[in-house]
Amino acid sequence: MRHAAPVFVREMARDGAAMDGDSVRVVGRLASFDPSTALAILTDDSGAHVAVDTTLVDPVQGRIGELLMVLGEVEVDVGVGAGEEERPYCVLVVPRSCVEAFAV
Repeated sequence: MRHAAPVFVREMARDGAAMDGDSVRVVGRLASFDPSTALAILTDDSGAHVAVDTTLVDPVQGRIGELLMVLGEVEVDVGVGAGEEERPYCVLVVPRSCVEAFAV
């Protein structure tokens, strides 16, 4: 089993396609969460953002604006529309709020 390498949100936003299949640990602020699609968006102070697929986790416990640490596998989402770009996203394996993570 591989360990989850720490990665910044901005690194995933910029270089995520090169991380396809990697196990990562990402810390970011929860900007939004759509329960109908199980898609969360994490952001950082630079304005970068990354999508997190939470379908394997039920329920997501984060609140908007809360700092979260997620562990998961990077997958590249290839857009289906014309002109769509490849976008990295993380398939969430273990969600932790930073308060929870540091209390462990």
